[in-house]
Amino acid sequence: MSTALPFQFLVTSLLLFLGIIYRARTGGRPPGLPPGPPGLPFLGNALQLPSKDAYKTFTKWGKQYGPIVAVKVFSQSLIIINSVKLAADLLNKSSSSTSFRITRRMVQLSGFDRSIPHLQPTTEFNKSRQYTKMALGAIEMTQYEPEHQRRALRLVIKLAQNPKNIYNEIGVWVALGFEHIAYGTDDEEDASGFVEMGRHALAIFTAASDPMIVWAVDVLPFLRHFPSWLPGMSFKRKAREWKRVLRDILNKPFHHAVRKINAGLTSQCLISRVAESHSLDSLDEDDLVILKNAAMNIYIGGFDTMTSIVASFYLAMVLHPEAQTRGQQEVDSVTGRSRLPTFADRPNLPYVDCIMKEVMRWAIPTPFLFPHVQDPTSDAMVDGVFVPRGSLLIVNTGGIFEDPKIYANPLQFWPERFHDKNLLDPLSIAFGYARRQCTGIHFVEKRLWITIATTLATLNICPPTENNSRMPKAEWTDGPVRLPLTYDAKFNVRTPALLET
Repeated sequence: MSTALPFQFLVTSLLLFLGIIYRARTGGRPPGLPPGPPGLPFLGNALQLPSKDAYKTFTKWGKQYGPIVAVKVFSQSLIIINSVKLAADLLNKSSSSTSFRITRRMVQLSGFDRSIPHLQPTTEFNKSRQYTKMALGAIEMTQYEPEHQRRALRLVIKLAQNPKNIYNEIGVWVALGFEHIAYGTDDEEDASGFVEMGRHALAIFTAASDPMIVWAVDVLPFLRHFPSWLPGMSFKRKAREWKRVLRDILNKPFHHAVRKINAGLTSQCLISRVAESHSLDSLDEDDLVILKNAAMNIYIGGFDTMTSIVASFYLAMVLHPEAQTRGQQEVDSVTGRSRLPTFADRPNLPYVDCIMKEVMRWAIPTPFLFPHVQDPTSDAMVDGVFVPRGSLLIVNTGGIFEDPKIYANPLQFWPERFHDKNLLDPLSIAFGYARRQCTGIHFVEKRLWITIATTLATLNICPPTENNSRMPKAEWTDGPVRLPLTYDAKFNVRTPALLET
């Protein structure tokens, strides 16, 4: 009879016990913290953190304890922010001290510590942001408008041709779009298998970074010095494999882009822009690593988020045909059903804007962004709130978007609410704060808007009619990025001639 399971159980229990002792050395809840649920000795509130829909629990705590809630997990303070104003005060006005990141050993071991989301606010972070803005800034996005329009048309054609594979079509479309911006690839053949490689790298990045996944080495950092063959050290073997995948995604698409640049074949992208501003050969090894990480961040950073938003838009149109009909009528009134909408039409398509904002609010893909961290060397006092050094600062965006004091009937999909220009624009906070705001905000907004407008002009999105179909429901997966539960739909072409333009 095998003893592997009992032995591993004993090892895990021992590690957990040691972790509790190790983390408890710094004491309990500091005086002056904002209110929060009472915790246990040593553990703090660790057992109260939910495994699913954490933002709903944080919202409940906010109603009970106030707009800012403090909890403890071992010795780590978590400050949960349920208020837009407090989030802005803490993260925007005090950004010089609240833009730090937590150090995770599993992230370091797998090599992702030099990716932009994990960088501390250093010179390398600033340089990485500069690189991404070269490709994703507002001016650059204006230059990409014809490309956005071409890609939006491509997606609706693919969905009309292959409605049984919604998620795959959206996923490949999203990946190719980001890959084009980062590396200049133009189509699936040119991508040379990088789409699947990017998906794999993103899954690894998420597993290493997800705050709800606790790796033994993050609790007991000294374990990184133990040999990988010891029981309980499987994380070291996993990190070694992940590092190999990271090496591939950093180098293979980059070198593919460089070969195309040297042959004069590449489209405008981050790598070509850097090559134009100063020769790639002139970059030292460190700058080259920064550039490769910036390109990778563009490529995989928004993959799941964009997929979630677009899939949620199609889901909303199936579930709320009245919104789809009104959007179609608005687009038709501008285009006459004789042409596709363009960005020049946007001032005359306010309801399309309303749909975009409501999708972002109603189906928020990321209820929490990456936690900010208060400067590890100094405490802070913001608006009378004591923030201990090293605290994780978590904005409950999902809770804010379901706050009835901000949005009436928040669980209802109702784009008309955004005709009120004084209402909080979800795009203003969904992409983060201050120096940590996602540099892809302009890309996502433009691509999402033209995709919605093009879809409304060309397709009727309807519930499936087959008996074995997966009926659409307003339900999402749980995790760092929420995706609608897999569903089926029919994509009927409204005006076939428009798909041939």
